[in-house]
Amino acid sequence: VRIVSPAALLTDADGGVNTIQYLNITISDAANGAGEVLAVSVAHIPAITLQQGADQMGRYLRLIGPASLSEFENVLRLVTYVNNDEEVAGMAWRQVCMVANDGVFSSNVACVNVTLQRVNDAPVLRLGGSANVVDTVVTYNETQPVGVYVANMNASIADSDDAFLAGLVVRIVSYQATSDNLSASTVGTSISLRQQQQQGTLVFSGNDSVPNYLSVLRSVRFSYSLRPGETFESLERSGAVRRIEVTCSDASRN
Repeated sequence: VRIVSPAALLTDADGGVNTIQYLNITISDAANGAGEVLAVSVAHIPAITLQQGADQMGRYLRLIGPASLSEFENVLRLVTYVNNDEEVAGMAWRQVCMVANDGVFSSNVACVNVTLQRVNDAPVLRLGGSANVVDTVVTYNETQPVGVYVANMNASIADSDDAFLAGLVVRIVSYQATSDNLSASTVGTSISLRQQQQQGTLVFSGNDSVPNYLSVLRSVRFSYSLRPGETFESLERSGAVRRIEVTCSDASRN
């Protein structure tokens, strides 16, 4: 985000006779450290070079001349601030202060407060048990009358900014009424289960920890009740497949 008004002015009591030697811009309370960056392009003004880094005063951007007042002013108006960290550390605002020097005297210190808006990140669900595997494939057969687990035992749920979840939904997309069954256990948790059997859906709700929701997810089983005249052999020959979708949510996002 640009932190300086496009109408910002840089003046010199000497009437602009002196050039500006440098302009320091500093974040004094950069709690996210190197994740907080001040940047600007000076490609259009070759007289000014950049220096970025950190010292005892905080994260800084130094514009180095010599260059004219108007050149420094032009660059100053383009300075941006970005926080690259996943979570905002410390206060929800940053103070960025600037001071110019003409080689003899330093200017007054001008500051701008940058408000940081914390954005809620959606939880990330992986059924495959690997950081790069979201989906998984399981096989159900006649030797598993109680059902096959829908999720890999190494399945994971992660939420970078919330230790609690609000809900989990498991749904058979191609649901076959009277034949497809879903079951699960919420024992030991504060999670409630509402079974929408007509839609082949399990709806879990309640404010509970990510590990508890993960435990419930890992307990979900799929089973199949044979219809009259059906056999597992005939189902296998027909290539019967069920797609099961799982979504979870924290208090704000899915």
